[in-house]
Amino acid sequence: MKNNAISFPQPGLPAARPTVLIVDDSRLMRVAIKKILKDEFELIEAVDGEDAWSKLVAEPAVQCIFSDLSMPNLDGYGLLARVRGSDDAHIRSLPFIVITGKEGDLGGLLEEVRCHGATDLVGKPFKSDEIIARTRSLLEGEAAPAMTAVADTAVAEAPAVTEAPA
Repeated sequence: MKNNAISFPQPGLPAARPTVLIVDDSRLMRVAIKKILKDEFELIEAVDGEDAWSKLVAEPAVQCIFSDLSMPNLDGYGLLARVRGSDDAHIRSLPFIVITGKEGDLGGLLEEVRCHGATDLVGKPFKSDEIIARTRSLLEGEAAPAMTAVADTAVAEAPAVTEAPA
C-alpha cells in the first residue's frame, strides 16, 4: 500500500510542506509550474533526467515528480524507467506526472505513458487549477483524476517569463 499522504505536523512544530520535483529542460516551463505550486509545496528543479535522478537520490523528501518527456541527457521515459526500477521503495512508488507539449488527442499518449509506469499526464499549455488539483489529489493518495487535454488555455495564467539560458 502506498503512503504518499501529506504529512501532518506534530503539535508545536511547523507544518512540513510536501516536496515536488519539477523536471524540464525549458526554464520557462519550470518557472511556470513553480509559480503555480510555490504557495503550497516545496519545489526542487532539475534540467533533465540525469539531474532529476541525482536530486531524487539525494533528497528523500520528494513526494511527487512532474517531468517533461523530451529532454537531453536522460529523457522523461528514461527517468521514469529509473524511478519505477529503483531499489528504493519510496522512489519507486512516487507519483510521476508527465508533462507534454504534444498537440491533439492525448488519450493514446496517456495510455502509453501509463504503460511505462506514469501516474498521470498533463498537456501543455495547462491550467493552474488543474496542476494544483492533481498534485493535491496524488499526494493525498487518491487515484489520478481523469486526464483532460487543455489546448485552449495558455500557460499565461502564470506571470509571463522570458526564456533564458538554464
